[in-house]
Amino acid sequence: MVIGGWITQADRSRWQQRAAAELCGQVMVPAAGRRGLFGQWRQALGLEEATETPSRTGTPVYLRARGVRGGVTVSVTATVFDDQEDSR
Repeated sequence: MVIGGWITQADRSRWQQRAAAELCGQVMVPAAGRRGLFGQWRQALGLEEATETPSRTGTPVYLRARGVRGGVTVSVTATVFDDQEDSR
């Protein structure tokens, strides 16, 4: 018997927000290595759906891969500056 152990929607929402905050991250690597690192993450996570969208000026290029793993939608994104080092 559980007394006072009800899980509320607010509890679930708080847990999901905490989990999402832990999963979000940013990897800062030199521009030359971003495309390769993106491909490695995509392969490691088994993400089949991928897009490559150039900005209006052509540089940077925005990469995005997405898929479903264990019922959870997973996305990986990268910004690639092909001919120059990103100063950020």
